[in-house]
Amino acid sequence: PAMIRASAKNNASVAIVSSPGQYAQLVEQINGNEGCTTLAFRKNLAAAAYALTSAYDSSVSQWMAGQVEEPPATRTVAFHIERPLKYGCNPHQLPAGLCSVGGSKLPFEVMWGTPGYINLLDAVNAWQLVRELAQATGKPAAASFKHVSPAGAAIGVELSDEEKTVYAVAD
Repeated sequence: PAMIRASAKNNASVAIVSSPGQYAQLVEQINGNEGCTTLAFRKNLAAAAYALTSAYDSSVSQWMAGQVEEPPATRTVAFHIERPLKYGCNPHQLPAGLCSVGGSKLPFEVMWGTPGYINLLDAVNAWQLVRELAQATGKPAAASFKHVSPAGAAIGVELSDEEKTVYAVAD
């Protein structure tokens, strides 16, 4: 880890490759820049290297804390971004990410698209309202949220014959 950090620290003139997944980009950079790499690329490599050594240090620190009678008061936890998000709360904000700890899986699956952070807040709030409505009424429920404010809620009830005709669901 010390050599990786030292290389990352010197990113003004050093490209630190800390994962085989970075080789293709490195070759692209070298071929596209007369045998050199750009500073922006080296900074990205350095950031990835620091993240790698930080996760390693966190893992070792947690293990070591379990080996002593008086563990340190500070604890570092490394998160793995399971799913990058489109943006933060609003489109002008930097992207957020859904993270897990220790390789655990997220408790839900995004079926389509790339949600933003606010979309996930809306989904979690809608889920909670639907759950409470279904428990209170014993009926299927649905809810819609827009920017963490309820925009609509409904419970499933049987339609009359006239309503089925009007909504064209009679058959």
